[in-house]
Amino acid sequence: MKYYLGFDIGGSFIKYAVGNPGELPIMQDKIPTPTDSIEGFIHTFHQLIGRLLKEYGSKDLQGIGIATPGTIDRKSGLLKGVNPNLPWWVDIDPRIVVPPEYRKIALCDNDANLMALAEASGKKGMVLGITVGTGIGSGYVIDGAIYHGSKGFALELGHTKVVAEGAICNCGLKGCVEAYSSVTAIQKLAAGLDAKYQELELSGIIKAQAKDAALKKGIRQAEKYLALALANAAMILDPDSIVLGGGAMDGGLYDLARIRRHFRANTQKSYHHIQILPARYGNLAGVMGAIGLASLAMNNE
Repeated sequence: MKYYLGFDIGGSFIKYAVGNPGELPIMQDKIPTPTDSIEGFIHTFHQLIGRLLKEYGSKDLQGIGIATPGTIDRKSGLLKGVNPNLPWWVDIDPRIVVPPEYRKIALCDNDANLMALAEASGKKGMVLGITVGTGIGSGYVIDGAIYHGSKGFALELGHTKVVAEGAICNCGLKGCVEAYSSVTAIQKLAAGLDAKYQELELSGIIKAQAKDAALKKGIRQAEKYLALALANAAMILDPDSIVLGGGAMDGGLYDLARIRRHFRANTQKSYHHIQILPARYGNLAGVMGAIGLASLAMNNE
């Protein structure tokens, strides 16, 4: 059986799947992201790929797709800029995590770009995909093709400003929506309100807000900032639809109906045709986009 491997590198987990584009994965799973060093990261990845190849057969592998945080320079193929959640994951070719003998069939792109690619599958027109997790990423797909910009750095929605001279973001700028509305930002907000929240996962924080008015108010404000960022993007890009995914959306941190209301309150009526939809692949969208990327490249050879 011919198959592709898809990987989605996140700040907390590496999600992976075995499958083919347009089909449910044969298998899917995740492991914690090693954050100590690049050496440990590569070693873990090589071990994982080796195990999958042993289980599913190396001769049937058609391609490997990698969804990575950060921006990839289209000319050099290297990750550029700042990668705050994995600070050593810069100035490097992401394919280094693949054993050398398989790098010729490995392709990579930004994780949010590939989330958007997966969600746009089978749709015509323009789709803006947003992932809200450890950070906030975005990708734009036009008639099935990822829009990268002149050098590959387009669609960094997470690092657009929603508060002038606001909170310092991990990227070094101030007032980014990621600094207010990402899961990391919400965890920081909760810990700042009460020390008892410091060790809570997202699910615990969501549960705690029901009995903590200040926490609930802070999360609702973060929701408004996210909607504002979507509104700003919509008035520049005019997409047919905006798809929201990632751990925050899957976990129920933000309410889609409220986001739609805030979005409409911050856009002119001519933009109210834009649909705001939940990601159909949920937190698996990056992996499915990675499989799609690998297959598209192989089919175009």
